Amino acid sequence: MRSIKELRAAVGNASNEEQVREIIDELSQLQDVDALPLLLEILNSTPSSSIRNAAAMGLKDLGDKTVVPDLMKHITNPENTHTNGTLIYAIEALDAREFVSELAIMACNGDYETISMVLNAIESFQGPLEAGKRQEALDILGKSLGDNSYPEWKREMLSELYEIIDESDAV
Repeated sequence: MRSIKELRAAVGNASNEEQVREIIDELSQLQDVDALPLLLEILNSTPSSSIRNAAAMGLKDLGDKTVVPDLMKHITNPENTHTNGTLIYAIEALDAREFVSELAIMACNGDYETISMVLNAIESFQGPLEAGKRQEALDILGKSLGDNSYPEWKREMLSELYEIIDESDAV
């Protein structure tokens, strides 16, 4: 297996997305937090959703919660609206409780996949939510639930999300 230094050089020399995804896989397999900076560089510099998703999964596999703000930057980027399911999935294991209100907004604006992934992410939170963020998320969802223009499936999913957050502990 190549070192992080060798993998950094390989990213610069990669001629296609497949090679970059293979390098990301190698970085993940190292299970070394020293790979975080390179994975973050890849995540933050690529216009490719495929590479971005692979980098997000690599970050998830390393399990370091400090990457959540970087992932949330991409999750909430309007340009990634229809390609953010994997990004949301990546935060499930990383405890993104501080972003519960942003996730609520995404659910309200999202399609079925987005709402499903947000539900899974919020269900995975460990521990209580910060009281102000919890209330903000409930207010966002409550307002959206008052919008009768949503299809029934979306109202049901948003209602489920509201209940999950409402039943969570707050500090």
